[in-house]
Amino acid sequence: MDSKELIKLNNEKRKQLTKENVKYYDQMLLYIRSHLILSEQQTEEILMELLDHLLEAQNKGKTVEDIFGKDLKSYCDELIRQLPKENGKTSFTFITYLITMIAGIMIMISGLANIITGFFKKFDHTFFLGTTIVGFVIQVLMIFLFVYFVFSWIKWSAFNENLNKIVEFLIIFLLSSLAFFGIIFIPKWIPPFGVEFEISGYVMIIIGLIILFISKWINIKFRLTR
Repeated sequence: MDSKELIKLNNEKRKQLTKENVKYYDQMLLYIRSHLILSEQQTEEILMELLDHLLEAQNKGKTVEDIFGKDLKSYCDELIRQLPKENGKTSFTFITYLITMIAGIMIMISGLANIITGFFKKFDHTFFLGTTIVGFVIQVLMIFLFVYFVFSWIKWSAFNENLNKIVEFLIIFLLSSLAFFGIIFIPKWIPPFGVEFEISGYVMIIIGLIILFISKWINIKFRLTR
């Protein structure tokens, strides 16, 4: 089975775990999956093996500690050290897919915003190539930085049972707010430079759809080469 089928099967089989075992297994699952540089296929296979061992032990009346020991984090770290990393070609294809998808969505949103704004006031359709490219690069970097912080937080908090849920929510909310405002406002502070051109909101939507179609094709290719 490929990784997507394994994830679906994992979700179904987890329903057989007791409430306590679900808690411990979900900690392990979140912690291992949060290491994005690992091979997705190998990661899901090892998670399925862990689940099968836990279900077998549960049927025999054994506890999580009986199988994996008292220090689940150390046990997971040992597994992670043995898992292969995603190969460079696959990682490059996936990152390209993400960037094109982000570009398509942003261009479509900008086009839609231009059209809506045009109903109320005259909208300036003038853009500057240098400003647009630098602004997009900054937005992509901020999105990737946000994702990095979120997954780093998941790694840190996965086995931290004393973490206050309110504090956790506030931290995630703060990070999300900073990322949102950065993505929206930082590109607006870039002074205009580069080739000047005009483009309507309707054309932007069409371009965005084309780029999203390309990103879909890249994603299909990415899945086939895994």
